[in-house]
Amino acid sequence: MSIPPDPILHAALELRMLMITLHKAMMRRADMYLAANGIELSGLQFGMLRVLSQEPKTLSELSKNFMLDPSTLVPVVDALEAKGYVERRKDPKDRRRTPLHLTERALTTLAQHGWAGENEPLVIPLRALGSERAHTLVLLMRELCQQLPEAEDLMNEMEERLHTFSRHYRQPPSSCD
Repeated sequence: MSIPPDPILHAALELRMLMITLHKAMMRRADMYLAANGIELSGLQFGMLRVLSQEPKTLSELSKNFMLDPSTLVPVVDALEAKGYVERRKDPKDRRRTPLHLTERALTTLAQHGWAGENEPLVIPLRALGSERAHTLVLLMRELCQQLPEAEDLMNEMEERLHTFSRHYRQPPSSCD
């Protein structure tokens, strides 16, 4: 006799796998966009440049922003530094801090390829859903996130990242009536 699976447990597992699949697909598309435009950066590296364009941050601050362990980001930052996109500088107010600063090369790359519009990895799949269903999906995901124990902090971080990234979106040309 088999016991029917708990539908909530099944939904949780499937949702986890769907989010992982979605993340992988988005990162793959981001990497393809960058490669097609001759930018020798990964999606994560490019995302770090976008975050650093708002203000210099330490490795620890970046790890919080990207929700990744600092040890995971060390090789990413080292590569950005070796390619001439960031430089480490001492904080004049606190010599223990070493914030990362963008170089001119990074600023130029961001100005030319600041991610957005139709190049956003989820635009095509969301267009296929339609605006009403896409909006519903966003509302449901927000509602799900708000049920997490640390919801307020996580949602505040998400809103901050959303604001940071949206500042780099290219606005579509205005149409003439």
